Amino acid sequence: MDVDILTEMENFLSDKEKQLNIKTRK
Repeated sequence: MDVDILTEMENFLSDKEKQLNIKTRK
């Protein structure tokens, strides 16, 4: 179902956000 795709996208985006946060802290 589309819900799986939405969940995957949200997980992907949250991971990217975490990476960005880590990069800006350094």
